[in-house]
Amino acid sequence: MEHGKGKAAIRLARQDNVATAIEDISPGDEIHIVGVEFKDGIFAKDPIFFGHKVALEEIRCGEVVRKYGESIGIATDDIHRGEHVHTHNLSSARAKSRI
Repeated sequence: MEHGKGKAAIRLARQDNVATAIEDISPGDEIHIVGVEFKDGIFAKDPIFFGHKVALEEIRCGEVVRKYGESIGIATDDIHRGEHVHTHNLSSARAKSRI
C-alpha cells in the first residue's frame, strides 16, 4: 500500500504516542500517519513490520506508552521518535495481567 507521503501507519486516538504500521516499513522510510490527524513528519529508524508500533514522539524510560487512547505499558528504555516499539523496549500491562 504505497502513499504519496511514504509508508503508512495508523494512529487510533489523539492521546496515542505510538502508531501501528499498516504495511512493512524500512529504516529511512517516511511514515504517513493516517487515522487521527498527526501533522509532523516522521521517518523510521528501524524496520517496523505490519502490525507493529512506531514511536510518534520521544518516550522516556518509565513513561506510559499509549495506544487506543489507553496505556498499553511502560517504556523500559528511552524510545526515540521513529523507533520500533515492541517487547524489547516496552513492558506490557496486558502481559503482566496474565501472570
